[in-house]
Amino acid sequence: MTTIVILLVIWLAANVAFLGFVVRDDRKDRRP
Repeated sequence: MTTIVILLVIWLAANVAFLGFVVRDDRKDRRP
C-alpha cells in the first residue's frame, strides 16, 4: 500500500515539474 502511494506522489511531482518546464518554455518562445 505504501509503495503505491509513494509511486503516485513521485509520478505527480514529475508531471507537475514537466508541465512547469513546458509552460516556462512557452513563455520564453512567446516573448518578442
